[in-house]
Amino acid sequence: MPGLYTVARCQACGFLYQKPRVDDAHLADCYPDHYPRHQEPSPRIPFKGSPARIQAARWALASGLGYAQLRDASVGLWTRLWARRLLRKIRWDCPPWRGQGRYLDVGCGSGGSLGVARALGWQVTGIEVDEAAAAKARRFTSELYVGDVLSAPFAAGRFDVVSAFHVLEHVPDPVAVLRRLLHWLAPGGTLIDERRSRREAAWTGSGTGRSRVTTCGASPSACRMAVGHGSRERLNGARSTACSSSCWS
Repeated sequence: MPGLYTVARCQACGFLYQKPRVDDAHLADCYPDHYPRHQEPSPRIPFKGSPARIQAARWALASGLGYAQLRDASVGLWTRLWARRLLRKIRWDCPPWRGQGRYLDVGCGSGGSLGVARALGWQVTGIEVDEAAAAKARRFTSELYVGDVLSAPFAAGRFDVVSAFHVLEHVPDPVAVLRRLLHWLAPGGTLIDERRSRREAAWTGSGTGRSRVTTCGASPSACRMAVGHGSRERLNGARSTACSSSCWS
């Protein structure tokens, strides 16, 4: 949206947010027809390449991300060493295995992450506000809610992994959404959240004028504070990376 915007910080919890905020009536205008997450999906499924690479990828998933069903004790030392190198890349695209393998991707777009999870054996579910993108995502799942995340009708503790890739910086009330994601998470489950970094917001203006709220500077500790005492026990073991991705188990 045309206009002059700044990025402000909440003194209470540390969230960064856009000021002024875009009105609800104009929010959809901030997203062009060629918005990347709404284009044809290209799932980064790890089982590609030569048979040797696929074997190494399977061992990487089994040894590094908990996919016990892919473990093959007969693989040799070279395959295991290759798997260790592959794991550094695979872990960015593949969720860690948890519980019964029930996966929810919030803001799933055209379904790229759903496609990866389904190929790995997950029961996949999505939430997407854009109807055109949701139509593309339905090739990966029959259970897809189209609408606002806070209106999705899922039961408490329904999912073993909930992911939200570049979602919190786009919603009017990121704290309420974060609490809802934790509500859907099963005991022992994992919440994966990825956002823009502080540097991107401050130096490139990424998200400014387009995102309704920018939470790109929210650290795991700030998220603990934001969701309140009642939900902090669900945020134990937070892990942040350089690209502002956090994984809560």
